Amino acid sequence: MITFLAESGREISQAAYEENWRKLPLKEMRCSCCGCIGRLTRHACYTREVKNGGSLVFLTIKRLKCSNCKRTHAVLPSYIVPYSRVTLGEQMQILCQYTQGLGFLAVMEQNAEIDENLSYSILRRYREHWQEVFAPEAILHLSAEETSRLCFASHHKQFMQVRDIPNSFFVKPT
Repeated sequence: MITFLAESGREISQAAYEENWRKLPLKEMRCSCCGCIGRLTRHACYTREVKNGGSLVFLTIKRLKCSNCKRTHAVLPSYIVPYSRVTLGEQMQILCQYTQGLGFLAVMEQNAEIDENLSYSILRRYREHWQEVFAPEAILHLSAEETSRLCFASHHKQFMQVRDIPNSFFVKPT
């Protein structure tokens, strides 16, 4: 899996994804499995559903294939948490509001796709997998981008990602 830094404050849309995709230095990127540089080529895509701002956004996620090891890699923007349909920013909002004793109501009002059960599920995943890594107070003071960078630097995965994906990495578009 390859995660790229998506600009904050931008809308989540296919057009924004495509714009970032065009900026990725494909010839300079290394395969996250075998480590070869410049061997990744466009391979396929799949549709991904993301809950954002009260609606569902459908993104066509690109995949790359390494010509050396033949493995494929999804190319995800940093606002997507692998294996979750809730954006990183909204997961962080849920955690911040809960930490401040505000509950989940404000996030649920902003995004009708997020209900109390989903909010508690996000809180449970945080407690089980990330609370020892990131204290709740730290989340209050970091942006989603800073959090992503720190998590990839120290744990090689996105914040709130539960499954370990060997050798996934973070790249900044040029």
